[in-house]
Amino acid sequence: MDNLWKLDVTLVDLFETEYFRQVRDKNDEEDKTEQFDAKAYDFAYKNMLTNMKKYYNAFNTSEISHTILPGGFCIPGVRKNFVTTDGKIIVCEKVDETQELFEIGDVYTGIDMKRIERLVNETVKHLEKCKHCWAARFCNICFMDILKVGNKYCEESRKNVETELGYYLDQVCADRDLVNYISNISLV
Repeated sequence: MDNLWKLDVTLVDLFETEYFRQVRDKNDEEDKTEQFDAKAYDFAYKNMLTNMKKYYNAFNTSEISHTILPGGFCIPGVRKNFVTTDGKIIVCEKVDETQELFEIGDVYTGIDMKRIERLVNETVKHLEKCKHCWAARFCNICFMDILKVGNKYCEESRKNVETELGYYLDQVCADRDLVNYISNISLV
């Protein structure tokens, strides 16, 4: 972890992942029983607490919604876009730019609302099974994932939600200062 800090890596997930376990298990020099102290890495810890905002919001709202959408989607064309060398505007840098579905305009004519509507409609079709999933509200699925949504993706996503939700209930709910800190996080 110290090496990542020195390399200016700023986005680190503090929850143990399958990849982390595989890499750790290959390395005989590491102590596999050693506990990771997330609070020692302030930049990553604060990022993780920001991710806890969705759980805070879920447990601290008086509104009941009958519409539950996965929580990882951005608004196409608003916050960030990716521009290809030939001038195509893609919904973001994470998606497969060779897929026409993710093209939302070009630098010559701007954002095309019909293309955004097509992207949203296609996304809704892929997310049909999400309306029956208990973890949908907390899922981090986004446009880059919609073409690969399947049982394996969903199982991993639910496992991640269980881990995060467990952390929230065990570590955050019991700490009034953390709850106050998270309640004041703005997700704009």
